[in-house]
Amino acid sequence: MASVDFWKKLPDPDSSFETGLTRSSWIPAGVGIGIVCATLVVWQAFTRIEAQHLQTELQLRAESIKKEFLGRLRPPTRALSRMVKRWETGGLPPKEIWETEARQYLDHFPAGVGLAWIDSSRDLPWQVFSNPKSPDNPRDFFDAAAQKRSLEEARRRKNLVVSPAVEIRPGQKGFVVYAPRVREGRVEGILAGKFLLDPLFSPILKNDWRQGLSVDLFEGDRKVFQRGGPAFREAVAEYRLPLEFFDRPWEMRIQADASVLAFQNSFLNEAVLAAGTLLGLLLAAIVRLSQKTRLRAEQIERVNRDLETEIAERKRAEEGLEIYWSHLEHLVQIRTGDLETANAELNREVSQRKRMERQLKVSLQELERSNRDLNEFASITSHDLQEPLRKIITFGDRLNQCADRLDDRSRGYLERMQQAAERMQEFIDDLLIYSRVATKARPFQPTDLEPLVQDITADLEVRLAQTRGQVQTQDLPTVEGDSFQLRQLLYNLIVNALKYHRPEVPPEIRVCGGTDGNGNWEIRVEDNGIGFKEEYAERIFQPFERLHSRQAFEGTGMGLAICQKIVKRHGGTIAVRSQPEKGSTFIIALPCHPASGERQTSPDPSA
Repeated sequence: MASVDFWKKLPDPDSSFETGLTRSSWIPAGVGIGIVCATLVVWQAFTRIEAQHLQTELQLRAESIKKEFLGRLRPPTRALSRMVKRWETGGLPPKEIWETEARQYLDHFPAGVGLAWIDSSRDLPWQVFSNPKSPDNPRDFFDAAAQKRSLEEARRRKNLVVSPAVEIRPGQKGFVVYAPRVREGRVEGILAGKFLLDPLFSPILKNDWRQGLSVDLFEGDRKVFQRGGPAFREAVAEYRLPLEFFDRPWEMRIQADASVLAFQNSFLNEAVLAAGTLLGLLLAAIVRLSQKTRLRAEQIERVNRDLETEIAERKRAEEGLEIYWSHLEHLVQIRTGDLETANAELNREVSQRKRMERQLKVSLQELERSNRDLNEFASITSHDLQEPLRKIITFGDRLNQCADRLDDRSRGYLERMQQAAERMQEFIDDLLIYSRVATKARPFQPTDLEPLVQDITADLEVRLAQTRGQVQTQDLPTVEGDSFQLRQLLYNLIVNALKYHRPEVPPEIRVCGGTDGNGNWEIRVEDNGIGFKEEYAERIFQPFERLHSRQAFEGTGMGLAICQKIVKRHGGTIAVRSQPEKGSTFIIALPCHPASGERQTSPDPSA
């Protein structure tokens, strides 16, 4: 059997021959590759010329489309501007005459969707649509943020302004033109016109169109219009051309796919490529055959020498193999002992880790029970204190009814007792609110902070009137959270700003939103109150902590502690920046995507 294996390992003459042939195969391959490369250079030159021709055709077509598009776009805007200029000199016409003129305008310009007169109070007393049954929102002339900015820009510049592209109808984009009516340097109103892009482009593109072309209109990086042939595929050529129209950053991109390129190409470059490739393969085959003839004789002689060498090496290999097997058995025995030791050590570590995990689980359960007992203790204690406190207040009120029978000293004691009872009632109420942040929690849901602040402002209407205060909002987001607790949070911060305002200075409170760059919502509550030194920035969030005496400012010192607990429950942070006599800014950071566990929180069954 060993003899048979030995002869199987002898070099195969055919195999050795192929190996030698492979080592010198670079010569015919080089000849073939050289000819093919030269052919590719010629073919590439032809292809580049035809691609340049296609690019030139796209450029000419783009310039033609641009010229005709601007020619269709300028008349309606100029007509809109002339209409306003007539009103500046002759006055605003009656509504019936204006509506007749507006309908004539919309009939004359098919791209127009509607006209509206926006007075100085942003109302829409007059408006006309090309389709009276259109489902368009009557206020969408300035509802979107971009339209609001364009409207304000027209008021500021006192000149015609074109809005960014917006969705006028479902699936159809357009723009709004704002033409202000200026008299004696003052804007008395704005004439707004809505226009669709499709009626402006369609007459241009339907006359000379190919299935392999596509025209796109971009505003910055945003695509606002696209028209392609019915069988348009991936673009292989593109030309970009800016459209200058009232400072709008519009850019037209005309593209061609492979079908247009195939139509442009002639068959000359393909014929050159095929002929060159065939010639290279033919020469490579001739060189290859000549090599085979020469290498066959050399290979037979080399196989004989290799056979003798193989026999001697086989004997040496058998001797070395016996030595290797002995050494391998020794290594296996050593490795087996190491593995048994490591396995025993691993079992001890696993047992120790399981004991630690059990201890950690018991500690966590004990901590949860302790926190639950602490919250229940605070709630029960507050409820138990309510009853005797009510009796003190009730008996104090009864004594107050017969205060005329008491001397001045007794009435003073009675008044101090009632004040102490009221302060105790406030302490208990704040303690209950503080404990219910966790025990009476509601599930998280999307909460719009804008109406929440408006509701709080309505509740504080009397106090705002007394202090001549104002509450302003800006860019407040919709966050995931407990709407009741979020209202309590903003209410406490706004009331704090009203409480600690400077004498004779009406409080100005600003509640604004944004992001902090770390994936969190940022809500800022700013005021122009008395402020404080920032060295107390952490102390004021501690329960029952006050920086001023009760005679100077009312309160229990629990408001900001409740705010901090609410923010922590929502997975966020709260901080403050302040300077004496310059006001304070409370900064709240809430995660844009709260943990799934918070989202599924259920109300406490005892609530």
